[in-house]
Amino acid sequence: MAVTRQNFFQRNEMGALWSVTRALVRVGNVIHISGTTATDASGKYRRVGDAYAQAVQTLKNIQSVLERAGATMQDVVRTRMYVTNIAADWEKVGAPMENSLVRFALRQAWWKYQKLISPKMLVKLKRKR
Repeated sequence: MAVTRQNFFQRNEMGALWSVTRALVRVGNVIHISGTTATDASGKYRRVGDAYAQAVQTLKNIQSVLERAGATMQDVVRTRMYVTNIAADWEKVGAPMENSLVRFALRQAWWKYQKLISPKMLVKLKRKR
């Protein structure tokens, strides 16, 4: 039996240089979402310096790409959060996670990162549905 694969991509500012994209890949009924940050639809960084606002924007980005693939936030089973200043920002990043339907995810993991690819980025999220 052949399994159908669907790819959804959105470039960000780094994409022009290194083909970096926000990607969602659906294989059968499983969806993988690459690391997602607080960029807008044109790929520009948004909410620079504000971890809470970056988490909110990042969740909106994930919700948007899930909807394009026919899924919802309620379908999320795992979330990985990467935060550059976890000691100062974990509550700021956690609040929008709790306020979204992500709280129903079976597994959430947090990582502290020294830096993401751009100093404008404070938060990166990865999802699995």
